[in-house]
Amino acid sequence: MPRAAKKKKTSISSAKASKYDAHHKVIDNTYGDFADLRHQLSESKEDVEERSSLLKMFADCPDSQRSWLILEDYFDKLTLARKDFSLDDWWGAMTQLKGDARLEQLALVFMKSGRSVPNELMPYADFSRFAQVEEEEKDFKLFKGLEEWMFPPSPSHLDAPRASMKVIAKIIDDDDISGLNKLAVEIHVIRPRTGDRVKSLEDMADLTMRAAHEQELFPSEDWQFIRWASDIRHDYDEEAELIPLEGADLLKWLVQWGGTSRLTFEGSNESVRFMGRVIEMEPSLDKEKSNLYFTHLVNLPNKKTCQMADVTFFSGEPALALIESEVFLLRNAPPAEVLGGWKSKGRAPVSNLTHRLLTNLRKIKSTKGLEWEQLCQTHKATPKFIFEMADETVNLKLEAKSEDDKSIWQWSGHEWVREKEQKKKSKKPEVLDDERLEAAVEWLRRLDWFTPEPGLWVGDANPFFLESLHAAWPDRPEAEYVGDAEFKRLFLQPKRLKPKLIVKGSGIDWLSVSAEWEEEGLSLTDRDLQQLAGASGSFVKLPDAGWVQLDQKAVIDAQEAMADLGVDGLTPIEQKIGLEQAAHLDEDGLSKFVPSDELEQLRGRLDEFEGVDVTDLPDNVCAELRPYQKDGFNFLCHLSRLKLGGVLADDMGLGKTLQTLTWLLWLKVNRRKNTKPKPALVICPASVLHNWRRESEKFTPDMKVLVLESGQARHNLRKYIPEHDIVVTNYSILRRDLDDLAKFSFKAVVLDEAQFIKNPGAQVTKSVKQLKADHKLALTGTPIENRMLDLWSIVDFIQPSYLGDQEHFTQTYDIKVAEKEEGVARIARRKLSAKLRPLLLRRIKKQVAKDLPDRIEQRLDCELPEEQRKLYLAELKRSREQVMKAVKQKGIAKSKMHVLAALTRLRQICCHPGLVGSDTCSGKMDTLFELVEPLLEEGHKVLIFSQFVRMLQILEKQFDDRKIPTFLLTGETKNRQEIVNEFQADESPSVFLLSLRAAGTGLNLTSASYVVIYDPWWNPAVEAQAIDRTHRIGQTSTVNAYKMISPGTVEEKIWDLQQQKAKTVSDVLGDEGFAKSLTQNDLEYLFSD
Repeated sequence: MPRAAKKKKTSISSAKASKYDAHHKVIDNTYGDFADLRHQLSESKEDVEERSSLLKMFADCPDSQRSWLILEDYFDKLTLARKDFSLDDWWGAMTQLKGDARLEQLALVFMKSGRSVPNELMPYADFSRFAQVEEEEKDFKLFKGLEEWMFPPSPSHLDAPRASMKVIAKIIDDDDISGLNKLAVEIHVIRPRTGDRVKSLEDMADLTMRAAHEQELFPSEDWQFIRWASDIRHDYDEEAELIPLEGADLLKWLVQWGGTSRLTFEGSNESVRFMGRVIEMEPSLDKEKSNLYFTHLVNLPNKKTCQMADVTFFSGEPALALIESEVFLLRNAPPAEVLGGWKSKGRAPVSNLTHRLLTNLRKIKSTKGLEWEQLCQTHKATPKFIFEMADETVNLKLEAKSEDDKSIWQWSGHEWVREKEQKKKSKKPEVLDDERLEAAVEWLRRLDWFTPEPGLWVGDANPFFLESLHAAWPDRPEAEYVGDAEFKRLFLQPKRLKPKLIVKGSGIDWLSVSAEWEEEGLSLTDRDLQQLAGASGSFVKLPDAGWVQLDQKAVIDAQEAMADLGVDGLTPIEQKIGLEQAAHLDEDGLSKFVPSDELEQLRGRLDEFEGVDVTDLPDNVCAELRPYQKDGFNFLCHLSRLKLGGVLADDMGLGKTLQTLTWLLWLKVNRRKNTKPKPALVICPASVLHNWRRESEKFTPDMKVLVLESGQARHNLRKYIPEHDIVVTNYSILRRDLDDLAKFSFKAVVLDEAQFIKNPGAQVTKSVKQLKADHKLALTGTPIENRMLDLWSIVDFIQPSYLGDQEHFTQTYDIKVAEKEEGVARIARRKLSAKLRPLLLRRIKKQVAKDLPDRIEQRLDCELPEEQRKLYLAELKRSREQVMKAVKQKGIAKSKMHVLAALTRLRQICCHPGLVGSDTCSGKMDTLFELVEPLLEEGHKVLIFSQFVRMLQILEKQFDDRKIPTFLLTGETKNRQEIVNEFQADESPSVFLLSLRAAGTGLNLTSASYVVIYDPWWNPAVEAQAIDRTHRIGQTSTVNAYKMISPGTVEEKIWDLQQQKAKTVSDVLGDEGFAKSLTQNDLEYLFSD
């Protein structure tokens, strides 16, 4: 009796691996080469030295027998033996060698055996030779295989084969799936002395590992099977004597041996054949007396058929079937459980088949004379959906009414069931066959309602469920739809409630509004109206009127309009608000209110409303404020009178600094008599620190400005704070000097680029909030950078608790909703806008375009980080010595090349240390991205000019790394106009990097309205030409130009000289002209610390 097969197990070699080999294998598989190296390094020095001594003796030993004993001793130290190196006669070849050559051969034996070369043998390991030997052996194996395949050798037996084998195929049942089978194989080895013995796959492997003469005992075809069985043994239970095969495993055996006589059926000499042919099952009918049965026939490749009873079906995939002695592939086989069950049953009365199966069977077009249309009696029927609104649920049933006998059928969830059995029963099964029913069932399936019992579908009566039904309603199929009164009002004859906004009255500085509802025949109580006031979804359950559907668009529009006025919800109670909350309403906004006399009166008052009181500008403001800037000044003065903080959030380039300086001067002039003057503190980024000083000197020269910047000097300067009108410092210094600055009381604290405190938990935000001041002002062109909480943090500084705490703000104004509920979030944002309207003023360029000049130029300071400044100072010292030495020897006129070379190198360091071979980071490049990235996010296009092509290439890579679209034009660019046209035509935000020399003339780039001069040019006229690339005919926006300058460097000194020598510098052309115009004093100034 053969041993039964067990479950497949992990393959384990019969040969016991040595301790050394096992240890090496674990290390290699787990950690790889690195762990192997660690293992070798962990060996003790004594072990390696002992083995090295044995190797030296082995290399020099002339006696073959003694050499072998030494080598065995060496193997023993490694816990190895000769049998672990199962190669050909490697020892014979080794005895012919001496010294290093013998050790090289030993290392090669280790490598060929797949073993790690020990540490002491590693110096003799020739890996190149090993690779060569491996390649030679691979080629030999290939050519040997070709030889035996093309010219098979004659069997070499001692006299005649003394052993043989046969493989018996047995059909066994599949214990898991009734009706299916497996093909089991049993391997028999027949020897004269031992007779017929059943063998396992492991036994096949043992045969291949025995002495060479073992192969000579078997015929070549038997030995071929033995070798094949040995190779695939790991895929099966190696010890089993009966090997069950199914699916892919069975196919593998059939492909290999199905075309030979190797596999024979038990009890006969007939072979198992496999030729890759395909069979297919086809539905059929059997008629027996008056009964009709459904079954399947099997179509054979020769166009014949057979019964399922004549076929043995095997389990597994792919599906295989045995007919007589040939195994076929079964096309389009059913699932294994279905195939087994159907094979066992064979056939079934037609009356037992399911409704859907019958319906589809009768549509079969047969060529074998079967009348499938006569399989059953069919009815055309109209589907009918029946809805009922219960207290907490919506109930649904699906019925169908036969157009033939008016019978009523109900869908159970699986098939159509007649409600009442007919008195006279039909001989054939009756089914409904109507495309409308299929569409109705599919729609019901998509609704995906809960089914507590067959034929009943239930959904929870809540807004979310009704919304989902409302979304699916337009796709409902052709059918009859009925429902109770409440469902009819919501879906069958929908009546949607709409809000109406009413202006109840208005006065000089106020108006009152309320919301009413078009009741559409409903009687709404006060409780219902109160519920509707805060309604937001499409479906609302009112306390007394029950479920109603709202006109969602009308509700959202009305709620947005009320939120825009600062009114929460659609309340029927009159809400009185200030006229300034409605001052922004245009005709579109007013059209959302019901026409009335009161609305016309409001329209007239809004036409006359002038906003906040006009404040006279203080004397000695050396600037002509534009109309919108005067409005901004009036707004700031208005807040000051009300003791409120404010946010001036004008777009970049609209003059927030000028408006603020004018306001600060007004505060100084209008302080109460007999009160001690207090300075204003301006906190800004380091890049605009000196810009505040310069702007104040230019526009409000009466204001004394103190700048506190990095360096020890600021500590001595703090004592002069009370003597100044404006103190300017940056955010990083504020954090460091907070304790010292908090000792002073300020008239006002102004935050420039207030988004620096957008993170409520950041140290800089906490520091700012500890400062004491009579007035607080935040300046920012981007009040919301990433999230709504940015704005809360800024407002909480200028007016603490005005928007509540963070949790209240998030729940009230920063509502996170699904995309389809975006209206709710939009209403919340409108409420926030109305709440902020008294404190925040924002104008964008489009709104004030008529008041803007054609061009706005601004200097942008770029502080050098510490490492960059050290590099600059070192180069400055070296350049100063060289230039002054050259001037002393040759004079200024003949030293111009020295001057220009030194200045150029210093300017390069200011641009980016990479231009002079340093890997130090660039403060100017960081400032550039702080400027440009917000502009790109707002949809603008930016031109960036530099004299240095290498600088443009560095910027190009940085922009590419940030995935920012970039164009580049230098003197090397061939297709200049093509690139310009592409930039002009591209509507998406992008950056154009241009060489100041190559792009200074002849280009029209009016699609960009922002220009950055990355490094200042000797000649301002060249910079002006660059700005003119975008400031040309066809430009519809104000051009904003930024000149990036590193303060305290040669860049700033060149800029100063340009201001002092405006006429001289504007007359010169190019570098030489600039150098010629320099005096000895100019040179000393340029190269000073």
